[in-house]
Amino acid sequence: MPPQGEWASLETALVEQGLIQTPKRGFVVSPTWIRLAAGLLLFIGGTAFGSAFDGAGMPMSASQDGVDAQNTFASVDDAAAAVRQAERQWMAAMGEYRRLSEEGGLRRAPRDPASRFAAIEALLAASQAAIQESPADPFFNGVLVSTLAERDRALRQIRSSNGDNWY
Repeated sequence: MPPQGEWASLETALVEQGLIQTPKRGFVVSPTWIRLAAGLLLFIGGTAFGSAFDGAGMPMSASQDGVDAQNTFASVDDAAAAVRQAERQWMAAMGEYRRLSEEGGLRRAPRDPASRFAAIEALLAASQAAIQESPADPFFNGVLVSTLAERDRALRQIRSSNGDNWY
């Protein structure tokens, strides 16, 4: 190792012997300029793609699956009934999706069911704390119900794979 402060002279000697080349500086090959251009390109491309398509890759529209975004209801009860109906449809569709994806091999089983179960328990504790603070909140109640259903599903999965040495 050269003494402290001698790195510049060592670099000069290595360049003179042709062992290393000094980096070329300039606007065209500047790493900072290239990074900024790439970031800008990704941002503009992502924004354009995201504004043109929804998550399913289909062009966005004001009405999807017969549910109009401009729908108005005569009363709070009518709106609540529509929300409950949509929730039931979503739960049925999600259950069918899970079943079909597991049968078709599209959905991989978690690598460590114990850590997944621990994460579900943490979500359960958080949702129960939220219910304590706001017992009538439909969002927190929905999260709690979904988390309980997922915990039961995880327990069934662990019990059914008991002989598979899932750990």
